[in-house]
Amino acid sequence: GKRPLDLDIARDPAELSSASLREAQMDKPSKRLEALEAEIKMLKDEVKNLAKKK
Repeated sequence: GKRPLDLDIARDPAELSSASLREAQMDKPSKRLEALEAEIKMLKDEVKNLAKKK
């Protein structure tokens, strides 16, 4: 069997790959679109509020 140290070493690349996988998912167009749509909504609300204050 493997020593615990070997298991620790083996676990690191898995963590790295899952982290880069999450990063890749953030780069998906649908995620980008969601973020932009949320930002647009926020800006529209801000425009409305500023228009009221004029």
